[in-house]
Amino acid sequence: MPFFITTWAKGRFNYKGWFVQSYYITNDGGTDENPSYLNRTGLIVPLKRSHLENQVQYNFTLERFFESEWTTGIDYRAATANTQNYVYGKNEDDDGYIIFGGYLQGKLKLDPKLDLYLAGRYDGYNFVDNKTFAPRAAFVFKPNDKHNVRLTFNRTADPIPASDIYFDLPVQSYGPFDVWVLGAKDPYAFGTNPHINWVIPGVPNTLHQDGFPLAAAYQAVTPGVLEGLSALAQDPQQAPLLPIIEGVLANPAVAPLGYAPVYSSDIEGEPLSPESVSGSLIPFLNSYELGYKGSFNNKLSLGFDIILYKRKGSVSFQQVTPVVTIQNLSENLGKSVRANAQPAIEQALLDAGQPEAVAAATAEQIGAQIEEAYYSAGDAFLQQLTDAGLEFHGIVPLVNNLDEDTPRMTLGYYTNDPDKVSTDLGAETHFKYFFSDDFMMQGNYTWFQRDEGDPGDLSFPEHKVRLGLYYHPETPFRAAMNYQWDQAYTSNNPNYSGSVPAKNLIDLNLGYQINPATNFEISATNLLNHEFRALPGFPKIGRTVIGRVVFEFN
Repeated sequence: MPFFITTWAKGRFNYKGWFVQSYYITNDGGTDENPSYLNRTGLIVPLKRSHLENQVQYNFTLERFFESEWTTGIDYRAATANTQNYVYGKNEDDDGYIIFGGYLQGKLKLDPKLDLYLAGRYDGYNFVDNKTFAPRAAFVFKPNDKHNVRLTFNRTADPIPASDIYFDLPVQSYGPFDVWVLGAKDPYAFGTNPHINWVIPGVPNTLHQDGFPLAAAYQAVTPGVLEGLSALAQDPQQAPLLPIIEGVLANPAVAPLGYAPVYSSDIEGEPLSPESVSGSLIPFLNSYELGYKGSFNNKLSLGFDIILYKRKGSVSFQQVTPVVTIQNLSENLGKSVRANAQPAIEQALLDAGQPEAVAAATAEQIGAQIEEAYYSAGDAFLQQLTDAGLEFHGIVPLVNNLDEDTPRMTLGYYTNDPDKVSTDLGAETHFKYFFSDDFMMQGNYTWFQRDEGDPGDLSFPEHKVRLGLYYHPETPFRAAMNYQWDQAYTSNNPNYSGSVPAKNLIDLNLGYQINPATNFEISATNLLNHEFRALPGFPKIGRTVIGRVVFEFN
């Protein structure tokens, strides 16, 4: 089991309207003796990382300007990593992640019952040349102390995580090919003439525009075809022709030079072409929110939020390199071999002294048999590949993620359409009810539409319900019980796709204060042990029980 050591340090300074803070945390990512592993490859994935954040902030008021209260500041954030080339690969020495920006935000009292919040933030980054500006505005209407209504607009620059930029690692091995994750630091490029790495042993690479070399199939199936044609020796009229047929088919000049077409797709069979793409390292999100929160009789509080999201430049984790499957092999192989073999057989018959008309007719008859034999052999060849577990026959690799020995299927983070604005709608309603000062219930229901999305976007349920009971009296004993339900859904994550069953879980927490300085707690997550997976292919999660004793020292 890997063992991690985390260290951190934090310092703060306050003086009048000034606030200064510095924060540093580091994690050793495991040791050489107890490293982390990626289960699907068995390779270690060390990830020693640190994070430094410095903040300077100043608060002030402008009484004559709508009794406004203002905050301005700058902050600097820097994340570093050392993966020993296992996780960030070729990006190991160029994986800095720095954000430096400034902001101004204020609260203006337009009316005793109406406040206006304004904010703006400007940022620069070390991993992209772009600078971004993010504004925010919100109206908050409070008719009284128990009710408020909010209307908010927020534009956010949302840089993707450092890992999504710098990943360069294998995540799975299937023998004839590897699955690789490559970050979006550089565009995903196929070059001007993409080629196919065939996962069929012995088949040389070909241009994608050409397809599958018929000569490779011809070489593989001809011994079986000749064995089948040996049955001609049982026919006295055709037996003398067998040496001629064998000699022609054994001649390398008869091997077809053409290609069978291929179909390019992702692993789910959806069309995917080898076209260079790139990821937007800083997508933008515009959100519009209408919310309400109210309290009734000091017993019940209710609220709801309706949120509209508009995303531009979204980055999706999806398959980058197409896989190819051979199309119409049997037909193309049979016709191509016949086209080369029939004239050679006719010439051999003429050389043997047969009349021209007889030679042509005989060659025509044998040519039809050869075409049929190679048609059947082509079907058998494809069936053998299927029986060997090959769901596809080749991979179109990236020029910036090549391997000389093993073909790589690459997954990455890219933007399908930089100009596309996707619209998502969500809503949440929540409540709290106090039966007494000691006993309370709360719950919420969340809905978020799942009508469309890029690969990797639809890895969450559309409906969620949460309910909880909390008992916290003056006595030493306290308890809490929570219920959560997630609707079943289908994940389109390219690495973890498939059906995710509905989740019904009950969590229980019990506590007892032994004395003023000592508390005992025991918590059970998934109390009834309803095993579930977060995503297809993830480990099953069952019941987890944790007990702890907390001592407080003055």
